[in-house]
Amino acid sequence: MKIRQYIPVILAIMLVSFSLPAKSTKEGLKGKRIYKFPFYIFSHTRSYSYFALSGYMGDVADMNVVKVKDPYSFKISLKVLYKPTYRQGHQGWCGLSWQYPPNNWGDNSKGGYDLSEAKYLFFYARGSKGNELVEFKIGGIKGAYGDTDEASTGVVPLSKKWKLFKIDLKKKNLKNIVGGFCVLILSSVNPEGIAIYLNDIYYSNKTEPEKMFFQEYSNPGDKETEQEKRVEKIEKIKK
Repeated sequence: MKIRQYIPVILAIMLVSFSLPAKSTKEGLKGKRIYKFPFYIFSHTRSYSYFALSGYMGDVADMNVVKVKDPYSFKISLKVLYKPTYRQGHQGWCGLSWQYPPNNWGDNSKGGYDLSEAKYLFFYARGSKGNELVEFKIGGIKGAYGDTDEASTGVVPLSKKWKLFKIDLKKKNLKNIVGGFCVLILSSVNPEGIAIYLNDIYYSNKTEPEKMFFQEYSNPGDKETEQEKRVEKIEKIKK
């Protein structure tokens, strides 16, 4: 297999890695301690979020976020649209970050939550067509008062049906989290653009998700898709 065909993907991943804020290395950083869970970023049952969707990155003119009634669940969900235009100055990616307080890139001494009691971040996601490639993460914001750690799903393929995802936080330093949730999309693996849906994004001190949304529609027995094989190749190249 020639590596030449993966060069655009490698370059795009490197661009995202260098463009995104990295985790803070400052010791002793500690945010507002949270004891009550689940701790919401977005939920169809609540109007309030503890993090604000305020961090727009990359090709911001090519993306949009709206609240819609999902045709599968009939519940209010977040719809993220990314349509790369490849105009001059195109960066090849877009990112969304939920922050506390809003627009906090690690320069606010009064920002951040201490989520040390959290064990997982749970969320539901699906694509409009299926096989969309997206990365989800928490943390990763640098600065004197930035995140004390970060965690990611890696690049994952989405199904057209809702699926529950989780990020393991048990061994992470969550004493100061200002970037509560992040979505990253590369145009190199989604050249025609994508539309994805998100719901019930929250931190939990339990190992099992809350029974507040609906049962997964995804079939765990589905065969591996070509996109999943591409993800494995991308991850191997990154290593």
